[in-house]
Amino acid sequence: MGMKKTLPKPSWLKANPPSGHNYTRLRDTVRSLKLATVCEEARCPNIGECWGGKDGTATATIMIMGDECTRGCSFCNVVSKFILIDHRSFCSYILYILYIQKYTYLH
Repeated sequence: MGMKKTLPKPSWLKANPPSGHNYTRLRDTVRSLKLATVCEEARCPNIGECWGGKDGTATATIMIMGDECTRGCSFCNVVSKFILIDHRSFCSYILYILYIQKYTYLH
């Protein structure tokens, strides 16, 4: 029985560790405002691509109902449970942040 040689993974399949000015700025902003993002809660391996952004852009997906989700997708790492809360005040907080931070786009 011969040993089967394992081929290396292609470079496009490997995610680089998150880094850079945009990544650091967005991470610090999200954490200081105590926002939950799908990116962090799901432990997304591509967070560096979205948060790092090119040409001054960086995108984070904010969870408007906090750090838990009601969907329960099998591929996702976000804590899932049925939530019965009045989230209107949290939505107002998100809108306030958008205004104060002068963001023009919310994802």
